[in-house]
Amino acid sequence: CTVSQVHGFTPPDATEVPVQFACTTDEDGKTLFFDSDAIALLGNGFVSDETRLALDPQAISPDGMINVQQAMAPGAVTIVSNDVENNRRRKLTTTGTKRVLVVRVVNDVRNQKPSQSEARMSNDVFYDDNNLRVRYDDCSNGALIFDPATGTNVSNGVLTVSTTENLDGMGWQNCGRIATNGARGIAKDYTMIVCPDVVNFGGAAAWGQMPGSTSWYMSRYASIPIVQMHELGHNLGHHHSGKDGVTYRDPTCNMGNRGSWSDRGSNFCFNAAKTWANKWYEEYHIIVDPSSGSYDGTLVGINAVKNKTITETGQDVVIKIDSSGETALYIIYNRMTGANNQVPQNGDQVVIVEQGRELRSTSSWRAALSEGQEYTQGGWSGTGTLIVKVCSLEIGTPGSAR
Repeated sequence: CTVSQVHGFTPPDATEVPVQFACTTDEDGKTLFFDSDAIALLGNGFVSDETRLALDPQAISPDGMINVQQAMAPGAVTIVSNDVENNRRRKLTTTGTKRVLVVRVVNDVRNQKPSQSEARMSNDVFYDDNNLRVRYDDCSNGALIFDPATGTNVSNGVLTVSTTENLDGMGWQNCGRIATNGARGIAKDYTMIVCPDVVNFGGAAAWGQMPGSTSWYMSRYASIPIVQMHELGHNLGHHHSGKDGVTYRDPTCNMGNRGSWSDRGSNFCFNAAKTWANKWYEEYHIIVDPSSGSYDGTLVGINAVKNKTITETGQDVVIKIDSSGETALYIIYNRMTGANNQVPQNGDQVVIVEQGRELRSTSSWRAALSEGQEYTQGGWSGTGTLIVKVCSLEIGTPGSAR
């Protein structure tokens, strides 16, 4: 099986929850969870979606939990780290049309069920004014579409799985086990599991594999666009977007946590690092190495591509500043219009974030600049000083920053 991190998403200003770990089996795609601290078993060389385990079946309980203590016994597990070639073969893409299956878990006898009916859950994910499908379609300029899965007993992308097990106090992992078993045989790229509010989510509103294909939602939060966007963002391989050392504080990105937690949600997309990794606007990416050159050009917002107001040459959407030995910086003009017209903060400013590897790495907000302002970073490439200055900024139609 291949090990991945599973990240919990909490309501604004709530206490963050510790990361969990899952191991997805090669044979049938079953998700196994660890019953205690997986790092004790995996070691510091663990890499999400690359570290692989060969487990003694005796270390796996009937409910799909890996007993870490038993797995640490001599000969019980073989760890193969950094299986890069296998990872390349299985790598999930951020473009194309993907099938999403929403699974409701219910116990009708005990009246334990999500508050959303099948029809409402389908509407809230695929068909109303603002949802998972709409947001990714808008933010990607049609490059990534989430369509409802089809199959036996699937109604507009939603399947209801019934159980006789008491869901009150059950862990979200076991609720997921029930859903996964009930959804076998249905073709899908991603699975969103919606559990009744009586299920124990460990303080989180939802959980998502990073990267992976499964996310888990407490019913009361399952219809909220930012929660859907955030968890599927983890599935695509994105880590969180922070600011000033706080994990979720970046107000310009759905991998932060500053958007509306309502069913209507808010219209905004991703920061520069995540936008770069998504490759939706790759034609308008540019890499700059300040140790050997400079950049004097124009940035436009993502909506300029959708509206076809971007020029063929001389305008870019994302800049990556990358020099040997430095953590890369990413720059975007956070134009507050179209798909991004309700971004919580830093609208119509040039926003800079820092991030290591393109996927599975936390980004950190560094600056938001208006016309005439600059960002400096000393010690760049050893002894140099990096300067990013916004010479002019235009917020009309389509808007640009030089």
